[in-house]
Amino acid sequence: MFMKRHNSRTTQDKTAPTTKSSLGTRETMPGGERVEVYRTQPRTLAEDMGPSISAEEAGTLTGLAEEYASLVEEDSRFAEGKMDSMRAQKWLDQTNRLIVSAHNALDRGDYAGALAFADAAGTLAGTVDMLLAQTLGIVLMPSYKMSAQYAWSLSHTMPYEAPIGEQVRLRLLCIHEDIIGRNAAHRLETIGGSYDNISSTYVSEANSVYRVACDAYLDGNYRVANDTSRLAEGLLRVADKIEKTN
Repeated sequence: MFMKRHNSRTTQDKTAPTTKSSLGTRETMPGGERVEVYRTQPRTLAEDMGPSISAEEAGTLTGLAEEYASLVEEDSRFAEGKMDSMRAQKWLDQTNRLIVSAHNALDRGDYAGALAFADAAGTLAGTVDMLLAQTLGIVLMPSYKMSAQYAWSLSHTMPYEAPIGEQVRLRLLCIHEDIIGRNAAHRLETIGGSYDNISSTYVSEANSVYRVACDAYLDGNYRVANDTSRLAEGLLRVADKIEKTN
């Protein structure tokens, strides 16, 4: 299977001490505040590989990303008429474009680039399925029913208990500072002539989703705010992986 479990990280303070818990990673924020970071998406095989990669490995991982995306497309077709699937379809279209980029990189012998694009495609597909599962429920997803291994992977994209308001606030703070930092870096890259427009697209998308999460938080709907913030985190991870193609 293309995806494997991992514990998500925050980028608000990369030097913050962490301790393991049954839910994920517990990070100490500046000022002594502590926030629980839930598992958000499974770990990808690409993240377990070293810096060197062969043509065969890059081709295999590109194929696995394509297979994973096809599972998510089936879930998306199931969701038609049951929810507003415009955002899910947009992200799926972007997933397929990333897979095309991975194949193009393979054709020109850029195996590291192919790996990065395939990894980004798998991460974005996972974010789409997270959105669908949050809206419709995991057990209704066709991919959940037809694959025990995939069902286990998808089930680990959901938090084990309802979030509390302070927990969501700290999560949103991490995302906010991550986006602010990335936007500042992109402005510097623009001045230096190395601006990555593709990566910036996903940062902008994450910012849009983050604002929806903030609105839900202000309305006191912490479950929706938490779920939506995790979608923003998924989009920021896509941006991370695309930056590796440069």
